[in-house]
Amino acid sequence: MKKIITIVLILILVFASVFAKELNIVHLNDFHGRLVPQVQKIYKNYSYTVAGAEYISAIVNNIKQKEKNVLLFDAGDFSAGTIYSNLSNGLSVVDFYNYLKFDAVALGNHEFDFGYDAMKNMVRRLSAPVLCANAYPLFDNTKPFVIINKDGLRVAVIGLLTPETKIITMPNALNNRDIIDPVETLNKYKNDILAQNPDLVVVLSHCGVKEDERIAKNVDFVDLIVGGHSHTELFEPIVVENNNKKIYIVQAGSYGKYVGHIKLNVENKKIKSFNYSLYPTINAIINPDKNAYKVVQNYIVDAEKYSSEVIGFSDVELNKDSKDIDKNLGTFITNVLSYMTNSDIAFYNHG
Repeated sequence: MKKIITIVLILILVFASVFAKELNIVHLNDFHGRLVPQVQKIYKNYSYTVAGAEYISAIVNNIKQKEKNVLLFDAGDFSAGTIYSNLSNGLSVVDFYNYLKFDAVALGNHEFDFGYDAMKNMVRRLSAPVLCANAYPLFDNTKPFVIINKDGLRVAVIGLLTPETKIITMPNALNNRDIIDPVETLNKYKNDILAQNPDLVVVLSHCGVKEDERIAKNVDFVDLIVGGHSHTELFEPIVVENNNKKIYIVQAGSYGKYVGHIKLNVENKKIKSFNYSLYPTINAIINPDKNAYKVVQNYIVDAEKYSSEVIGFSDVELNKDSKDIDKNLGTFITNVLSYMTNSDIAFYNHG
């Protein structure tokens, strides 16, 4: 009798492994144009030279070579943030992302920093589908969601943009679009998504981790939220229970300091196992992908020529954190703003 039970258990395990399918999801968020390595804090306390196109590419390529069924996602704010991206209105990052062959990219609020036409130009040049479901009407050339087929798995991916975009972005950059509540939006598209019979529903959310938790508590057909906007380093997923179901929330910090990697198994439209890692992009321990650098090399050379041009001198060292008003960079900037606009008062964001 014991032998029969043992055989039955073995058969159950064998059949379970046959029907469960592995999926790997690699993700970035809030990259902010870090095509060139920079010194940043890792694990909150340690400073290393991190990010850079060739180092991020090396990690992504390594995962693709070692794992099967790999999808690559970005949860927004990829374009603006450094001279290496800003001078091209984000197109340098677009070329890099096309080289990496992303499967889906969500819009973040900073994709509108260069204006609506520049955003449209980025979207047109991206080879990956660009997702934003909660704009009304939808932004040009974007989609609310896509269905990706991977080794027999049907993965629904929907994109969300933070409603804060309406108040933190220049109004004309949104081209008269409204940004709808994320929970309302997901419920609006629920039937359309489920009609596609997906095995897994993934949200690319540029809404921030607190909003992602609210989404998970109020939307029960989602399996995974790949987040951004709040620059949160989640070394373990946040797990929210909703309607006897676990919804996983992940986010990979910001500025290309980490690459997120999820390995999961899906069976009967349910996540059966979930493993998560953040890989730090510490340059010293990574063999760089030189071909990735070649993709963005001209952008970097042009930016460094521009930034090396001398336009003036200061008798003191200007620092944004200086307590001395005459040495504070903000004093200089606001004086310039006041002078050039003939205004009595000028404000500038310390960040």
